[in-house]
Amino acid sequence: MKLKTCLSLCLFMASSSALALPNWASGYFNDNNATWNSASGTLTVKNNVNWTNKGKEGFYFPVPNEVKTIHIAKGKKVTGGFRVYNHPNALTISGGKEGEQSWHRSATIFGTSQQSWSVNNNIPDNSKWKYGAIAVQNSGVVTIRNLKFVNARSYHITSFNTKIDAKWINIIDNRGGSHNNSDGFGGAAGSTIQSSYIDTLDDAVKLYFNNSSVKYTTIKHRRNGAPIQLGWWAESATTGLLAQNVTVKGADAGGYNLGAVSWSNHNTTKTKNLKLNNFSIVADSGKKKPHFIQYGVNFGTNWNGTLSLTGNSVPSCSYTNFVAKNNSSYYDDSIVGSKSLKKNSSGNLKTVISGC
Repeated sequence: MKLKTCLSLCLFMASSSALALPNWASGYFNDNNATWNSASGTLTVKNNVNWTNKGKEGFYFPVPNEVKTIHIAKGKKVTGGFRVYNHPNALTISGGKEGEQSWHRSATIFGTSQQSWSVNNNIPDNSKWKYGAIAVQNSGVVTIRNLKFVNARSYHITSFNTKIDAKWINIIDNRGGSHNNSDGFGGAAGSTIQSSYIDTLDDAVKLYFNNSSVKYTTIKHRRNGAPIQLGWWAESATTGLLAQNVTVKGADAGGYNLGAVSWSNHNTTKTKNLKLNNFSIVADSGKKKPHFIQYGVNFGTNWNGTLSLTGNSVPSCSYTNFVAKNNSSYYDDSIVGSKSLKKNSSGNLKTVISGC
């Protein structure tokens, strides 16, 4: 009898850590939609959750320090976002069922069906990163696996001073419109995204900081935004940027605001070092093929930076030390095609190609 009582008590105690939700879960999770395993630090989202009614800021779950893994079950959807601020430990955010094929990406983090959400809500440019699907700052390494991101209110995945390792994810913006600020992936130094698919209505992958990379990824190029964006503002000089086994697919019949690789920064004297290996540009049926490289946008005052290109997919040597014009867009219609230049004013931005 005593043995039976002990066994029952022990089983209860062992299971309770996986059932009882801590106080920090209140308002976001309950026993019907989530479980918590304190031993492993795993928060499992087992049913759909929707935080739309929690307001502009309440839409985002502040991830507590004791959480090491957030897992969204197969076929389930979180309507909301995750903010990872000053989180000292490594964190994994994943989806699907254990053993499921990675390309299924059956768990979803959803934002909104509203076009131009960040504009309509007067979100400043320097704060838009906070209103995406996953926003990270000053934390341990964040690993993202096997998830589908759809229509983030603003930038989908962004980090500052934190490395992000993303793999087997989809980033989608299918709500239409042209001012959604739905940028795809941008991480701090050493961040990488690979084996993924991106079809968004703004810049897809931001290679802003040292040793950032995108690999084995397909990117749809819509009218607005660049598949590979090297910088809009005065980002620091960067080395070790890599785009490898990347396919850019043109998906607009009318043309594009930016090139497949764009450096939109309009006031810089920095150098960017980008390696392009097995980087290809194609077009969907009936759509235009995107230009390869573009510098600049239709505003700005000074161009004095240098883009240094290496790898097996760089343009031909005829581009060596080519000088683009300030306020201009430098286009190339193919990887090794003839160059054309749209001139607006003067400047000194150089393209330097290794081996030429």
